[in-house]
Order: sequence, then structure tokens, then C-alpha cells
Amino acid sequence: MNYVYAEWNNALEIAEENNFDVNEIGEDYPLAVWISELVQDGDASTLGPNAVEAVLSLLGGPRGTDSFSEDDIVRALGGHQGETGDDFTEMSEEYVKEEGGDFALGVLTSAAKQNEWSDGDYESWYLANVHPDWTYMADSEGSLHWFTKSVIKG
Repeated sequence: MNYVYAEWNNALEIAEENNFDVNEIGEDYPLAVWISELVQDGDASTLGPNAVEAVLSLLGGPRGTDSFSEDDIVRALGGHQGETGDDFTEMSEEYVKEEGGDFALGVLTSAAKQNEWSDGDYESWYLANVHPDWTYMADSEGSLHWFTKSVIKG
């Protein structure tokens, strides 16, 4: 069965408030129980609740109105590629330094050489050049969680 983002997010909040303890949540909140089981013993047990929060936001769509199922969440968690606290500028500069490459975005190349790139320019470059088959979502703590695009709404 599919539920909208608001329902999933409410269930996550209930689960968090009860420390993901199924017994504390009780039978009145089956989605919160399911999330708790996922975090305690399931596919999210090694990733943690922040990864679940990121998946919910990602699957909920830009306006949080898309509906999705338990299977969609599990599939998205299966495509989790990692988490970082770095921003796109740091990640881009580190990648170019390690790989010995250069920033090249056509028109933006001259801007980059003049250090006039915006945060959005670095984000566009990174997504296009480093992980074009990945997407990301930030959690409430500000970390970026990376997911393979092919498992999102697959």
C-alpha cells in the first residue's frame, strides 16, 4: 500500500520519539512500527534513521506529495551509496585534486579559473562529472545521502 510523504514522515517522528521501540509505539501506528523494525533489524539497521529520513524526502518528490510503499523504501535504501557532510565545492575540488583533472563546463570554464563559480555551479559539475548515475538527498542534520538513481521509483 502507498502512503504520501506526510504520513511516512509522521510515522518516522513517532518512531523517533519512542526510540524505535516497537513495544512503546504500540499497535495504533503501524507505519511507525514498520519504520522501527526497519531501523532496528532491517535494511536500515546499518544506515540509521537519518538515511531513512533522506529516503522519505527523496521518494516524496519535490513537493512531498508523491506516494510510495514499503517496497519503494527498501529498494531506495538498497541503492544507498554513502553519506558525507562535505559540500559540493569541497567534494569537487577534492575530486579534481585527486584525479588530476580540471573543471570544464563549457562556458563556465573561464568563471572557474577566475574563482567565480557559485555553489550551484559546483553542484552541477559534480553531479554531471563524478556520479552522473547517482542522486542525493540531505537529511535534517545537513548530511548528503547518495543513492543510485536506478533504484528510485523503480
